[in-house]
Amino acid sequence: LYLCLPLSDTFGQAMLAAHFACGFPVAIEGRPDRALSSLSLVRPTVVGLTPTLLEQIRALVERENRAGLLQRRAADRAFEVARQVREREAAAEPFGGRRARRHRSLDRRVLSAVREVFGERLRFVVTTGGIDGSLAEFFDLAGVTVLEGYGRPETAGAVCLALPEDHRSGTAGRPLPGTRVR
Repeated sequence: LYLCLPLSDTFGQAMLAAHFACGFPVAIEGRPDRALSSLSLVRPTVVGLTPTLLEQIRALVERENRAGLLQRRAADRAFEVARQVREREAAAEPFGGRRARRHRSLDRRVLSAVREVFGERLRFVVTTGGIDGSLAEFFDLAGVTVLEGYGRPETAGAVCLALPEDHRSGTAGRPLPGTRVR
């Protein structure tokens, strides 16, 4: 776990406690200005971030991918092809070999830069609070699974967390074991 959530936040505390209870290694970054640079050093499998830090990661990658006209066109095309592939997969429609080759090529040249920010071991990112649809789509198209969670001090901690299989739902997920929601 690489935790960039404030420990005054109950959801951050819940993530920390769960990982400690399982005996997983934990890295805590308390300096928001260094969170992005230290991600590549830690190479985490699970990351706990705020929506603001996700926005900063997107801005960083977009700045790098849009330095020149050709890079900007390649980035736009990569996300468009990834969107088409996702739509075809959702409709259970096959897509041709040419489109699959193009997707792999654009993924290697453009979309992999998003995943490289987190390191090669990333399984998913957990964020608290709602993230807007375009931000969620950006990471989804780039192959980064972002799970939303919900927890507030007035609810006595973490309440809900999306699971990897329902990460595209746009909700805060399912109630955690031992939690009732009305």
